[in-house]
Amino acid sequence: MKQQERQAASRQKILQAALEEFGSRSYDGTSMERICARHHISKGMMYHYYSSKGELFLLCVADIFRRLGDYLTQQMLRPGGSHPLGSVNRYFTAREQFFLQRPLEKRVYENATLYPPEELREQIEGLRRPIRELNRRFLNQVLAGITLRPGLEGERAARYCESMVDLFSPLVERYAPQEEITGLTGLLTVFEEFLDLVLYGVAWRE
Repeated sequence: MKQQERQAASRQKILQAALEEFGSRSYDGTSMERICARHHISKGMMYHYYSSKGELFLLCVADIFRRLGDYLTQQMLRPGGSHPLGSVNRYFTAREQFFLQRPLEKRVYENATLYPPEELREQIEGLRRPIRELNRRFLNQVLAGITLRPGLEGERAARYCESMVDLFSPLVERYAPQEEITGLTGLLTVFEEFLDLVLYGVAWRE
């Protein structure tokens, strides 16, 4: 194996180890020493590539943001009807499917977006910018084809939908506790049910 290949393999091993640790506990509950000990990585190798826990966390976050962005782009390019509200449904559901298949990534993503370490907040926001732009571009495109309620501008509607993106999964979990859901189909049904309430509300304004 060439030196470049060995270095790539070492970096990948460290990335996977960091993902497993940050995806299993809080940022504060993880340390470089714990990652090394639990995953049989020498401290020499670890510190040769990465100097701090924060750098490792940002490495995981950047990888997850990139893969999520690629996944959403691929999913939304697939045929699925042109009805605007149906497209919004597909977009939210695609995000949830990504994380359903990747529980470690889900934990890291939520820690980074909802509870970011203060010292990393600015860097996380920078890494998050492409995902925000993807969200906004898609939502503006879809909302342009929707008849909004009187008095609601498209910009406000887009901000509302965008603000719900990262909160959607935690809110669904509160709406329907895990023990009440059976299987993937049941979970996706709950997503659609909750999204219907998000988009249409619960009260009829007289």
